[in-house]
Amino acid sequence: MDPKQQRKKSFVNRELQGRFLSRLAGYWIFYHLVLWHSLFAIDLMRNFLGAAVMDSPRLSFGELYSAFADSHRVMLFLMVGSLPIVLRDMVRLTHQVAGPLVRFRNALRQLAEGREVEKIKLRNGDLLTEFQDSFNEFLDSERRQQGWPANNPARSDVTDLEIQCLDEVANLQAEVSAADRNTTATASV
Repeated sequence: MDPKQQRKKSFVNRELQGRFLSRLAGYWIFYHLVLWHSLFAIDLMRNFLGAAVMDSPRLSFGELYSAFADSHRVMLFLMVGSLPIVLRDMVRLTHQVAGPLVRFRNALRQLAEGREVEKIKLRNGDLLTEFQDSFNEFLDSERRQQGWPANNPARSDVTDLEIQCLDEVANLQAEVSAADRNTTATASV
């Protein structure tokens, strides 16, 4: 797969990306509620202290909260308006993890089914490249154990019997070579 090729979908793993996005949205809301009410608490203390020191009339809690919300309306708009931008960026970031995980999962399923698996080449910007290297080394190791050179993908049309026959032919060729060396050695003595 061409590493420069863009994925067509950004949301590829509902469980992983959904959890990240819902957790981020929860933290975002929690942070802004704490910020909003902390600022309101500061205004509330200023009102009570100002009324106590200057003998000015106190505003009721509702009037004070309404005045606070009216004067900080822009902040509320910015909090709500910037959330989609943050969530969109988080989709892109989690996609750099979820995309490779989906590819590794699919390749492992193919291996489990006994099908041919190509080496994985992640796209530019994807994370988990160390897993790509480890997975490809594993594929090379498996192919060597099955008698295939590391740089050639295993053929899916080769049966276990054919592999055993190839191994047997290689063993016979080694025995013939050893016998020829012994014959040459005894002939020269």
